[in-house]
Amino acid sequence: MPGLNGGEVFQRIREYGRRIQILVTSVMDDFDALPFDDFEKENSRFLMKPFGVTDVREAIDLLLGKEMADATV
Repeated sequence: MPGLNGGEVFQRIREYGRRIQILVTSVMDDFDALPFDDFEKENSRFLMKPFGVTDVREAIDLLLGKEMADATV
């Protein structure tokens, strides 16, 4: 994504519609440094560093409308 930041990529994806699921991850561990806040809306999730495999799995399950069947990976 040369020439674009994460917020710009997110907005371009959103131009295609709200039904596209998006998982946003932070570059830094500072919530205030995030350049956009649309991730709080439908079909998107945000993970701030540090996060682990279980956090990623839970976010994906939420995006897909599933409950985690097993907390272990």
